[in-house]
Parts: sequence; C-alpha cells; structure tokens
Amino acid sequence: MHDDSREKLGAIEKIVRDWVGKQGHDKCWYYPEPLRKIAETLGIEYPDPGLPSEAEFQEGCNRYRREIYQGVTVDGRPVPEAKKS
Repeated sequence: MHDDSREKLGAIEKIVRDWVGKQGHDKCWYYPEPLRKIAETLGIEYPDPGLPSEAEFQEGCNRYRREIYQGVTVDGRPVPEAKKS
C-alpha cells in the first residue's frame, strides 16, 4: 500500500471512530458530516444532501427503533443484534 493510501485510510478510520464514539442513544439523528469528511479525504465530490422532510426523518427513526427493539427489518428479515424488550 502506498504512503498516500495509508494516510487516507488512517484519516478515514479516525473519522469513523470519532463519529461512532459520539453516537450513544442518538442513532436516528442526522449526521452528514462523517460522510462529507470521508469524501473530502478521498477527493470525491460530496453534494450536500440537505435535510429530509420531517415525515421522512421520523419514519427513519421509527424504522431504526423497530429494527433495534423488535428485531426485524421493514422487509421482515431478522436483525441479529436486536435488543428485545
């Protein structure tokens, strides 16, 4: 692996680790910044996706909760690490 590739991989690893460390219980919040930083590190154009509508955002949060707490995805597949309540 070239030095430039190692440097980029290290930078991306740091971005991901920093982002994962900030999550806690906020998994359904909107976080475009990690993807923007990764794209910038790799030299990929990253257009600002903008905020989703409130209804779309809420549905994403609800879908996440269903997957985590009920243990199934929208299409009925089991989620291996679900927190059954």
